[in-house]
Amino acid sequence: MHASPRAISACLVAAALAVSIPAQASDSEWKVRDLGSLGGFFTVPFGLNDDGQVVGFSFVEGNAVGHAYLWDSGEMTEIGTFGGSNSIGWAINSLGAVAGYAHVRNDRTVIAFVYQDGRKVRLGTLGGPFSAAYGINDKGEVVGDSLIDREHTHAFLFRDGGMEDIGTLGGPNSAARDINNKGQVVGFSTLDDDSTAVHAFLYRNGRMRDLGAFNATSINDRSVVVGWGSTPEGNHVFQYRAGKLRDLGTLAGADTYPNAINNCGEVVGEGVAGTGLHAFVHYKGEFLDLNTVLPAWLAQHVELETASAINDRGQIAARGFNSKKGEWRSYLLTPPAASRCTHDRGHGKHSDNLCPCSITP
Repeated sequence: MHASPRAISACLVAAALAVSIPAQASDSEWKVRDLGSLGGFFTVPFGLNDDGQVVGFSFVEGNAVGHAYLWDSGEMTEIGTFGGSNSIGWAINSLGAVAGYAHVRNDRTVIAFVYQDGRKVRLGTLGGPFSAAYGINDKGEVVGDSLIDREHTHAFLFRDGGMEDIGTLGGPNSAARDINNKGQVVGFSTLDDDSTAVHAFLYRNGRMRDLGAFNATSINDRSVVVGWGSTPEGNHVFQYRAGKLRDLGTLAGADTYPNAINNCGEVVGEGVAGTGLHAFVHYKGEFLDLNTVLPAWLAQHVELETASAINDRGQIAARGFNSKKGEWRSYLLTPPAASRCTHDRGHGKHSDNLCPCSITP
């Protein structure tokens, strides 16, 4: 479960090294790992699976362009482009398949891709010159958005080797942001030709359902949807569950944006206040600023700005600014209770029923 594309503008402006918690760190502390970089000063994570594999974006040496990466077991692999300048990895499933998008030659446009086992495959478009992928489930079904002409964008579902236009809620534009293992797709859509207002949608089996006036960013395998919406007090986190829309509030009163939800219902994202961005996790009904769980030695020079993804082990992929290095870095945070879930690597299924996030098939 992965990041929302709201942070894309920051991605193309602003990096990481391998740091681990000192040996004396206690079992009650969060463990924080810096994931490295592709040589540049800005690295950001977007997707994370239960094996702790992370995908995202990193500037390469020289900081002129950036490429998608896959981080696995201490090694960062560069995914590359289709002959153009930049690429981004947005999501990863339990089999290690990555969904994202990349520039083509001469940077004429970007095209959605799936990358697995060293091979990157173009997904095509809905007829226009552009497509981008933001979500992938364990069946390999991919969602995102594509231009259908030179002006209008529609959400797509890619499956069985083809890209399907899943339509809108009545307006000219829509975008899909996530898909769960039930094949349920969430995103947002305009409502009519004369309105810029958008509503969240849930799509399944050929039908798009209006969830209300908020922007959906993520859905888990329990069909719980999270997103953000405007209120008189600012932007709040909203949860849609079993037909009911609930306002979860904010991180300390700041404009708050959720990026991902896991199967435990734990939500991660960022709060935007006068002091800048602060990464958070929402669990047990409360917002927690993730900067408060950093080990003291690291908190002296690292500020976590946004949490992009959370897996069912409770691990969190986050971006932070390292003032000692003057760089933005990708971090993987592991909570003390991460051992609550054990699972078979590469299959996305838990090998016991101790994990509160596990889903019974």
